[in-house]
Amino acid sequence: MKSISLIYCFYSSPLPFRIQLNIEGYKITGIEKSGQLYGNGPDDVDPVWNDDLILTKNDLRKMELPGTSISVVKLKTITN
Repeated sequence: MKSISLIYCFYSSPLPFRIQLNIEGYKITGIEKSGQLYGNGPDDVDPVWNDDLILTKNDLRKMELPGTSISVVKLKTITN
């Protein structure tokens, strides 16, 4: 069964952090859209939204979250 999954990653540390994105029971077949909201720390009242973030399936194996950020990834998935 094909589906669309929205993944939200909230990261509050000031230092960048790498994650590996896997969804148990699903295979990621593509990335439809992605974006990140990031700032200069928790007191930043004017964070930047990057709507032009381009990720590939390979990037999900070593995705870097910027410090103090919210990352949104819209995935195309199928059940295993």
